[in-house]
Amino acid sequence: MVDAVGSINRSSQLSGVRGVSASAPISRAGAVGQAAASGAVPNPVADLAARGPVVDEAKIAQLQQAIASGSYKPDPQAIATKMVALDLPKPSK
Repeated sequence: MVDAVGSINRSSQLSGVRGVSASAPISRAGAVGQAAASGAVPNPVADLAARGPVVDEAKIAQLQQAIASGSYKPDPQAIATKMVALDLPKPSK
C-alpha cells in the first residue's frame, strides 16, 4: 500500500523482519547525485549533467579582454570551414 508519494507502507509485508523500516522511501536508480549514497546503480551521464558544462574561465576572460581592446580579429574563412566540416558526413574509408 502506498502511504504518500515516494513511500510504501511495508508493515504488513515486513512484520518480524529486523532492521528494515516499515515505511521507507523508494530509491530511484539514476537520481542525480544520489547514486552512491542510496546504493543505486551510478549514472555518469546524469552526474555530468548535474555538474553542468566545463567552463574555461581564463579563456573567456582572455577573449573578453581582446574584444574590449579591439584586438580580437576572427577569421571568417576559418569559421566557415569549420562550420561546413561539422555539417558534412565523415568520409568512409
